[in-house]
Amino acid sequence: MAVLHKQNNHADISAPATAPLNAESFAALMNAYSAQLTHADTLAIGVSGGGDSMGLAHMLHQWCAANGKTLHILTVDHKLRSAAAQEAQQVKAWVKNWSKALHFTLEWQHAQKPQSRIQEEARAARYALMSEHCAAHNIRALFIAHNANDQYETFLIRLTSGSGLKGLCAMKPLQTEQGCLDKIRPLLGHSHDEILEYCRNQGVKWIEDPSNEDEQYKRVRLRNSTETLSAEGLSAKRVTTLIKRLARANDALSHYTYQAQEQLTHASDENAHNIDFKGFLKLPEDIALRLLSAIMQSLQGQTMPYPPNSEKLESLYTRLHNDADGFKGATLYKCQFKLTSKATMLQIMKET
Repeated sequence: MAVLHKQNNHADISAPATAPLNAESFAALMNAYSAQLTHADTLAIGVSGGGDSMGLAHMLHQWCAANGKTLHILTVDHKLRSAAAQEAQQVKAWVKNWSKALHFTLEWQHAQKPQSRIQEEARAARYALMSEHCAAHNIRALFIAHNANDQYETFLIRLTSGSGLKGLCAMKPLQTEQGCLDKIRPLLGHSHDEILEYCRNQGVKWIEDPSNEDEQYKRVRLRNSTETLSAEGLSAKRVTTLIKRLARANDALSHYTYQAQEQLTHASDENAHNIDFKGFLKLPEDIALRLLSAIMQSLQGQTMPYPPNSEKLESLYTRLHNDADGFKGATLYKCQFKLTSKATMLQIMKET
């Protein structure tokens, strides 16, 4: 059972864009995803009501109408702000006359508001709800309105959080999730201002989210620091170039991790993976760490929205590598690790 995907998900469309946004330039952007969209009758898009998502939704509904496809517009009410339900109704009213478009409000049901990591928890819930909707309606492509500004901020967040190479690659234009849902971000090469200019030109209305100005959130604090960072040389353009270079390196490591997985994995199912322990110990450290992370995430599926903690994973690897003869087992990421078959196999099992 494969836990990695050999194909490259990086469409080369994340460089800063030059053509202004309109129906023609958007159609050109969509050509990059012809393999994912040619046989798709229905597409979906997450729409908060902000300028970015309303702009992309407008472009996408026109493209769908021209190409004979239906568009599901998904607005998530996280039940965190009293105005959220009204905003979802406003989006529904704005799009009700759009051809080939249907609006759905998805509600995050929770007993109480998260006390920490509010934006992270809300984001995980949002993607889970949209993924469930897509699965229920046999939709294989979910569009997201992330832009060049979001990409820049995501890089800064991950850099300041100590992310490794994979995390610093930031967001992919095309990301295939387990269950074969393609998340597509066609506007990563366009800025927030360019998208708002499109909205103004097309008469598309949008909602300003007050949380975008709330400095209790790290993303907002970093956003407000971008002018200073750019003046020091860490501009969005330079970060975009850096992300492309990091992505090339990440793809190379992913390729060799896939090879290692193919060579070392033995009997596996949805509850356990077994890998040749002696072969595992000979792997370069980064390949070994990537292999462990991929197996663990494969076992957990959609129940764990975040990858294993890097420091804890590195600590586990150190134990496996330096104490191979005396390793007595471990638990991480709701997975159990133990040596079997006279310490020739490393078994990774999902906790039951």
